[in-house]
Amino acid sequence: MSENEEIIPETTRQLAALYQITAAIEHFHKHELECSITLAAAAEGILPDAEGGFLFQQFKTRASTKKRENLDHLNFVQNWLKHGKYNGKEVESIGIAEFFAVISLLRAITKFVAVYRRETPDMAEFVDWSRDNGYPGREGNWKRRRLRIVRFG
Repeated sequence: MSENEEIIPETTRQLAALYQITAAIEHFHKHELECSITLAAAAEGILPDAEGGFLFQQFKTRASTKKRENLDHLNFVQNWLKHGKYNGKEVESIGIAEFFAVISLLRAITKFVAVYRRETPDMAEFVDWSRDNGYPGREGNWKRRRLRIVRFG
């Protein structure tokens, strides 16, 4: 190899998703929800499809045809962070509730576990924290936490 050649390290989908989820959890604990949601969404998106068992797949499976549009609401913060739009209209600012960061992280973590059948201690700790705070746990149970959808005029 000559002096001018550069070694470019390779990565994998698994490793990229692992780093993204780990960083998303760190940002969540620092209340940097925009970064947490964006990284969690990237991790979920890079992972290959898996057989059921992950949170967003459960949402899609359980939603009736009439309620399918409600799944879009689970993506609206992620989409706004990428595009700055809601329903095709430019939106300068939005309020981001902790709920959306938690759900984004749980979607990424549960898909990672569904694909690779393993989790890190950080992932397990976050899932336990979410369950203890009324969010879905490993079994997908809810402690009557209500989702409030913010609508833009």
